[in-house]
Amino acid sequence: MSKGSDKSKTKAEEAADISPLGRRPRESEAAHRALLLYGMQTPKLRNMRAVSRAIERSNSTVRGYAKKWDWDTRLEGATRDAEAQALYRQLYFDQV
Repeated sequence: MSKGSDKSKTKAEEAADISPLGRRPRESEAAHRALLLYGMQTPKLRNMRAVSRAIERSNSTVRGYAKKWDWDTRLEGATRDAEAQALYRQLYFDQV
């Protein structure tokens, strides 16, 4: 691996290398933002409709993201809500 290859990675690509919450190859920014917004909610009270309003997509689109990008598996773990919040702040807070 060349030294320059590490510097060419985006924040989202670096996060994908480290965490199950990182953006996957070919996962759109909207789908990734939706995952993080869903994941930062209290696990027993997660609401896809709230996420769909936040990213301005239909509820069925968000449900499709959840299925296609395997949200259930990616959000397993006791601290995923805090991880999702931290990653969202790092990647998207300044943009949205």
